[in-house]
Amino acid sequence: MFRNILQTLGSRFLIGLSNLAILLITTNLFGAEIKGEISLFVLSISIATLISGFAGGPALVYLVPRGNILSLFVINLLWSALSIGVFILFIVQFTSLSIEGFYLYLIALLESTVAINLMLLLGQEKITKHNVVQLIKVLSTLGILLYMATSYDPSLELFVAAFTISVLISLALSGYFLFRSLIKEKLQLQAVELAKTLRLGFTVQIGNLAQILNYRMSYYLLEWLISPPEVALVRIGIFSTATQISESLWQFTRSVNTVQYARIANMSDRDSSKEVTTILVRMNTIVTAMGIIVLLLVPASIYTQIIGAEFTDIKRQMWLLSPGILGLAFSGALSQFFSGIGEYQFNTITSLVTLVLSVLLAIPAISFFEIDGAAAATSIVYILQAIMLTYFFTSRERISIIEFKPKSSDISLLTRKFRGIWNRKL
Repeated sequence: MFRNILQTLGSRFLIGLSNLAILLITTNLFGAEIKGEISLFVLSISIATLISGFAGGPALVYLVPRGNILSLFVINLLWSALSIGVFILFIVQFTSLSIEGFYLYLIALLESTVAINLMLLLGQEKITKHNVVQLIKVLSTLGILLYMATSYDPSLELFVAAFTISVLISLALSGYFLFRSLIKEKLQLQAVELAKTLRLGFTVQIGNLAQILNYRMSYYLLEWLISPPEVALVRIGIFSTATQISESLWQFTRSVNTVQYARIANMSDRDSSKEVTTILVRMNTIVTAMGIIVLLLVPASIYTQIIGAEFTDIKRQMWLLSPGILGLAFSGALSQFFSGIGEYQFNTITSLVTLVLSVLLAIPAISFFEIDGAAAATSIVYILQAIMLTYFFTSRERISIIEFKPKSSDISLLTRKFRGIWNRKL
């Protein structure tokens, strides 16, 4: 498990650097307004992918060891083709995206297929192949974007073209990795399996959909509450940049959570799962806290020089976001614990409750304080999520909250594990 965490951390580190490079390109060459359009485009594709996962999605990681992988793939693909079409009809009516609806549908369908493939690989604990696909996707986006940005005028269409090509590359690669597993199975679209896939997929994805809206609802609210539209897009561009920089601190947590989910989904010992989870909560919190300190010590003038003059006040949004970032780092392993044991309802309840609170907080906050209000409201919601998941975990698993207190043994455990990996003893 720890070797997989280290491999995933390495790939996440490279992904983080690549995303940072993409961020610098879109802020410096494209400017805040086009950056705002890009953020709305990426958010719309992400939501479409989540809706397509209602027939499985991340629940595939739990279902793959217990079902027919080819049937799971086909069910997810058919649902994706239908559900994404409905969502795109909605999104083109209520946002200012200037991309033709059919093209947006095709991109979203391709991206959702890649997401299906990644979950199937994760369900088979093929962590390395899962990481390779994700890394190739972001590296190809960066490479294509760099080439295009030096040859063509910066625009939303330019970014969309680079994004689409990278999705096609990752689709081909993930399909190649899965091909043998799929052809070994016989297609069996049974009503019982379909019902189970829809039940678990819906339970997981309604929570994930609420979660991404918790993360990004402020983008849409900024667009709807601020006028004229050009000013709204500039505000979205600035706020999305602040969130991307702050959320880069989750790379360690996300790496750990990816491996944790796959491992717990394949474990039968509940006590061991709980022990692993409490250790990872402490690890995630310590590492993220250290990252926040470093990020906030960097002078505001440095950020402005690197990102661009339009992003003068970005340091203030990062200060407001940092408590929430730490809160989600703390609760990340708790969320993956519930997912790994197939009890997704706790994550779903938490996400739905905090989504309602997010809207109630963000509307007045944005109306009065614009992007500072969006940052503060987002941070409060993240902290509330951490509190709710902690309550569910400690009360259900009969664990004292004192177990989350950092221990000196955590460092020695990590040291032993990483030394063992380095010496190839594990």
